[in-house]
Amino acid sequence: MPVPMFVPRLFTKLTNRSHPFVTLQMTEETRDAAMSGSIGIIMAIGVSSLLGWFLILGLLFSIQDLDSTLASKTGQPVTQIFLDTVGEKGAIVLMVSKNPH
Repeated sequence: MPVPMFVPRLFTKLTNRSHPFVTLQMTEETRDAAMSGSIGIIMAIGVSSLLGWFLILGLLFSIQDLDSTLASKTGQPVTQIFLDTVGEKGAIVLMVSKNPH
């Protein structure tokens, strides 16, 4: 795997590990599953919410021109933000690495 693709793939794997359903599946193998599972689910939701706010703030601070972002030729404001900040190749890497399936 090329080095530039390692970081986005690692981030995708880490965010998938913090999903609440993963916590549910892992409670079968723990001691005191009722309490540990509940804490794990709440922590997973909290971590996902916090990371989501950081993502939203990062996107908002990356907007260079609001009017051109909203009326972009791509029709997707987030894609236009990626195009404006990291260029075409970087935007392709970010869009593909977000959902590798």
